[in-house]
Amino acid sequence: MLTLKLNADGVVLSACNTTAADGKAEEALSGLARGFFYAGSRSLLVTHRAVDSESAKLLTTATFEHYTANPQAAKAESLRQAMLKVMAMPRYSHPAYWAPCALVGDGGSEWSRADENRLYAAVRMRNSVARATGSTCR
Repeated sequence: MLTLKLNADGVVLSACNTTAADGKAEEALSGLARGFFYAGSRSLLVTHRAVDSESAKLLTTATFEHYTANPQAAKAESLRQAMLKVMAMPRYSHPAYWAPCALVGDGGSEWSRADENRLYAAVRMRNSVARATGSTCR
């Protein structure tokens, strides 16, 4: 990974909890996720907790379908539209199915420590909401 050189608009890390910090509470991204930014990816589609394989596939596919059909749209908007599409399906309406995914970066500029700090704050808030609502992935 250290020698990897990318010129990628985005990388999808769709396994469970791909943003998990490497044991340090102040870290917002896993070493794997951070490594893709350092290697040259301008955005990452990541997960914050365990994900259901089928809903993750639906989210990823719908995100890229929207982005392909609307290339002027921000990647975050494409993910939002995909989330709306998946949550409209009765089987996947619970946030455990559509909320674990997040976009980090949007391809516009280099990744910074400030970006990582903002993501960490968002992850803490999402985790607090999940604990308060008892949200779990099935």
